[in-house]
Amino acid sequence: MSKRGQELIESGMKVLFDEAASRYTSLGVGGKLACLAFPRNEEELRALLACAAEEGSGYRGYYVVGNWSNTIVADNGWAGLVISLKDMNKLQWQDKGNGRYEILAEAGVMLSKIVAWCASRGITGMEFCAGIPGTVGGAVKMNAGAFGWELKDVISAIRTMEANGNSTEIPASELSFSYRNLALSPTAIITAVRLQLSAGDKKTIAQIIAAHKRHRREKHPLAFPSAGSVFKNDQKETAGLLIEKAGLKGKRCGGAQISSKHGNFIINRGGASAADVLSLIRMAQAAVLEHSGVNLELEIKMLGFENVETKKQKT
Repeated sequence: MSKRGQELIESGMKVLFDEAASRYTSLGVGGKLACLAFPRNEEELRALLACAAEEGSGYRGYYVVGNWSNTIVADNGWAGLVISLKDMNKLQWQDKGNGRYEILAEAGVMLSKIVAWCASRGITGMEFCAGIPGTVGGAVKMNAGAFGWELKDVISAIRTMEANGNSTEIPASELSFSYRNLALSPTAIITAVRLQLSAGDKKTIAQIIAAHKRHRREKHPLAFPSAGSVFKNDQKETAGLLIEKAGLKGKRCGGAQISSKHGNFIINRGGASAADVLSLIRMAQAAVLEHSGVNLELEIKMLGFENVETKKQKT
């Protein structure tokens, strides 16, 4: 790392070199990362971006993660700078009056923390996120949702930082959300989110959260490591059902398996490699295209697979 990077380390920011991605990804696969840094605030993030942009830094770009819950890293790892926002995790709130509340959450705050925090105070609006893994920043970028709700329904604004270090707050009226996506510039990093919520009944909120968590336990293969939903759902049928119709539920490749409980989950039954997972992804895309004529589009993110086409494959 450059002199500027060394100064960041000396300031107390956590920076790791040649760290195995498998220690962090929810699926438990992935090779070594050249550099993994954990900024604690926007100032440190801005300094990291400047460090990555320095001529001769040696890093092939940067990649931002939260809780690693929907990212798969190649077995060969990645030579760039990976920035984890999990230490940017401040949570604030303001009573706006008339039963309205605003939550300001930094990007690294876990969704589960926000759900529990709101429930304990009788604030409603976040119940649909119960059981969704990951941080609020990543969840907003993919417009995460469940049970008929999406994060776009409760967002009033987001704060972003560009590669040049410039920060901007963007109101919801200027944001372009779609299914599992928020359209931002490719270099924009979500650093904080404002949520508009309202007062509710504590008992009712607790009941809804319990029901959502129970549904996830019954439908999802939570006993094994996974990266959540692998593919985006088709407009007519869910990806899980399409994969099931193609006869692939329970299909294994090495230590990886298409879950026999839910077709849109690939699980690590032990010793799985990223190559095993990629093989199952390709297999599912090819089989569904042949059986149903649907091109399955990835919902998860693939890091270090630059030379591998993983979208809309046909064999």
